[in-house]
Amino acid sequence: MRVRDIMTTKVFTIGADKKAFVAKEIMEWAHVHHIPVVDSSNRVVGIISHRDILRASLSALDTRFVRRPNGGNISRARRRSPSCITPPARLSPMRRFRKRRA
Repeated sequence: MRVRDIMTTKVFTIGADKKAFVAKEIMEWAHVHHIPVVDSSNRVVGIISHRDILRASLSALDTRFVRRPNGGNISRARRRSPSCITPPARLSPMRRFRKRRA
């Protein structure tokens, strides 16, 4: 089985300069839990999840994020260095990779 056999082809992305509440609204509208974060050249620079937004908004340590109207920028909450894989890749190496990262 290959990645293309199970991957989503309708992907929503968000710019790193956008506010976290925009990502939350996209997630709710599109019924997704993760959104790739892209730079101005449309290159993936991170990924933001519903948990990332929740963690950042509830964190007492990140008062800059909490005090801003509508939350802070995604760049403060997103995870950097996402792993990418191409559609023709086999799933078996990806499963091993995910186990190592867990």
